[in-house]
Amino acid sequence: MQAKALYKACLRSAAKCPAQVHRDTMKAYVGLKFREHMHVQDKKTIALLLKEGQEELDRMNYYHSMYAASQREKVTTNEPRPLVASCPACNQAYSSPEARFCSNCGVLRPSLV
Repeated sequence: MQAKALYKACLRSAAKCPAQVHRDTMKAYVGLKFREHMHVQDKKTIALLLKEGQEELDRMNYYHSMYAASQREKVTTNEPRPLVASCPACNQAYSSPEARFCSNCGVLRPSLV
């Protein structure tokens, strides 16, 4: 019965993916992983698989919470983030305050936040 509850929880989590293609991919992945191990009879192996499945579900839910938080942040803050003054890869100062990439090595300019 634990496996069925975990399967349903994984499908619910997969349905939370923002893009339809990702939802479909995750639902297919969930089905594949459960079908792959549906004939396992050993109790220790089943316990291990349930633990691994729960960890993967936790990771999926963490991803969804982080994505939701980033979406909320985009909505609530319209002001630009402060940018670093010099390139983290080559330590050269950026050519202008608006530069998005380092003119020396081409690394994307990170924000301070």
